[in-house]
Amino acid sequence: MSNLFEEHQYQRRLLPWLLVAGIWTASISHIYKNGISTEHKMYDILILLILPLTITLLLFLFRLSIKIDKEYFKFKMFPFHWHYRKIRLNEIVDATIKEYNIDRSFHGWGMGFSWSRKHKSYTVKGHKGVTISLKDGKEIFIGTQQPESLVEILKTE
Repeated sequence: MSNLFEEHQYQRRLLPWLLVAGIWTASISHIYKNGISTEHKMYDILILLILPLTITLLLFLFRLSIKIDKEYFKFKMFPFHWHYRKIRLNEIVDATIKEYNIDRSFHGWGMGFSWSRKHKSYTVKGHKGVTISLKDGKEIFIGTQQPESLVEILKTE
């Protein structure tokens, strides 16, 4: 019986950080030039301060945690999942290593869903992951820095 714990934080993508910097620059520039409107004070505060702050915090807090114990495969995409999602190991039919987005099933990093809702993707960084096929026909793609270890553990359980 093998245990595994892996956690990844969103950090190495330049484009989202440039987007956040652009949002903050636009907000600060607007406030500097125009001030906060007395008529629309609530909207100005919401759009110019709270929205950029929320996006920045999400990028800092965004992380994917993976755990395997004797009975469950667990994963959590914080801050969207506050508790681990659990899949019984006996519900897993197959696990294969796959390069992320090679077939453009999901676009970008983070949480992705296919049109059929039978395929889900949870990634934070890197280009490889493991596609986990379940007995009910659903598939989950989990981004990992240790795809070989994850597949080995899932196939031996």
